Amino acid sequence: MIGKKRIHELAKEWDVPAKDVLAKIERLGIRNKKSQSSLTDDQIARVREALGLRDKASVTIGTERVVAERVVTSKDSSEDQLVTAREQVVENRVGTNVIRRRTQRVEVIKREEIPPAPLPDVAPSFAPVEMPVIESSSVEWDESVEAGIAEPKPMLPDVAEIEEEFLNASAAAGAE
Repeated sequence: MIGKKRIHELAKEWDVPAKDVLAKIERLGIRNKKSQSSLTDDQIARVREALGLRDKASVTIGTERVVAERVVTSKDSSEDQLVTAREQVVENRVGTNVIRRRTQRVEVIKREEIPPAPLPDVAPSFAPVEMPVIESSSVEWDESVEAGIAEPKPMLPDVAEIEEEFLNASAAAGAE
């Protein structure tokens, strides 16, 4: 394996705090070890097993495997036919973290003509709906209500009034 390796290097390699590794070493009965101490191959194997660490699974790049198989019915784009075929979904590992998934048509099971859509014989007819007649009501208009409503006063003064006041004020100032 490695020979001898320091405890702090093993902890870093295993992504475990050095204190946890030292505690496991003490529980295993290996005495007087510090973070800078070295362990033999046998001791490393015992500590690794006690910590529950396993070797990382190796990923083989370039392998293909069939993930799923299914039967699909679709309309053929070039012809007016329904095509029933068997498809496979295949995964290909391109990199350590890249998986490419492809769908492949394996076998055409059957082809059949699409029946023309039946045209409706008669357009639907709608019966006319009779609207209820509203007769004029017997309520008479009261003119007194309308007489009580006055014209609203303008919020802003009339422009002509403002101009007249300005001209009067400037004439009075010019006369002095």
